[in-house]
Amino acid sequence: MGLSLVRFVDSGQPEVGVLDRGQVLRTGLGDESWGECLERWARGDADLPALGRPIPAQRVSLLPPITDSARVFCVAQNYPAHAAEAGGASPPRPVIFLKPPSAFVGHASTVDLPATSSFFDYEGELAVVVGRRGRSIAPEAASAYIAGYTIGNDGSARDLQPSVLANRFQVDWFAAKAFDRGSALGPGVVRRSDVPEPGQLRIRTAHNGEFVQDDVAASMYHPIEELIAFVSRVVALRPGDVILTGTPAGVGKARGVALADGDSVAVVIDGLGELSTSYSAAAASEATLAAW
Repeated sequence: MGLSLVRFVDSGQPEVGVLDRGQVLRTGLGDESWGECLERWARGDADLPALGRPIPAQRVSLLPPITDSARVFCVAQNYPAHAAEAGGASPPRPVIFLKPPSAFVGHASTVDLPATSSFFDYEGELAVVVGRRGRSIAPEAASAYIAGYTIGNDGSARDLQPSVLANRFQVDWFAAKAFDRGSALGPGVVRRSDVPEPGQLRIRTAHNGEFVQDDVAASMYHPIEELIAFVSRVVALRPGDVILTGTPAGVGKARGVALADGDSVAVVIDGLGELSTSYSAAAASEATLAAW
């Protein structure tokens, strides 16, 4: 695993750092510099200031590698085997939905199981982090707009996905996938130059220690470059935006196994590291009570 750009809290406000072999190097930069740091990585200028002694990663809280201004674009049924296990096929044109930044926790954090769902599920995914502004990007030029890659877990309330509008079946992406603290992203952003063959990245997901998803990114129906081009034809991409590229087969819904209080999920992508989370029903109940 190469160096990764991280957001973290040691004491006080969120900071930008570099994760290297289990230690976090402080840069002295805050959240307001996150997009600038990603732009530098996209240009290949990975040198960032290092201040003070490295901090053991276990001492800090790693935050999801997105700020409140980011847009997270999620791709539905982009792996044909996953589309098939859901009873369908990958769509000929990418189907995109948005998740708010508040939906994500970082590595080694707790995901809140929504009290309104009886079947919450994981989705291990490769995530692309944008490092340059761009609009109407050609697929052959798309890689130049990538700052790097990270790992995602797209939490999904399967029982809340079906909906009916104008007497036709619809998927309610918002109700099923936008929950605060219902998904995860991290640990950090591995720069593009350290991932020369993203299609060869192996994506594996373990539920309570048992691997249940295992595929490579090359199995995507719509490859990364096409996704970047498609999204950029609708909106201008900005540094810090994230594209979650879809999940392979092996989700809990297909196995008839929902996530439960106390469960753990680890998404492992070769070269990017591991994104681990635990799940708590109590945390979600407390958050709901506090909101009222």
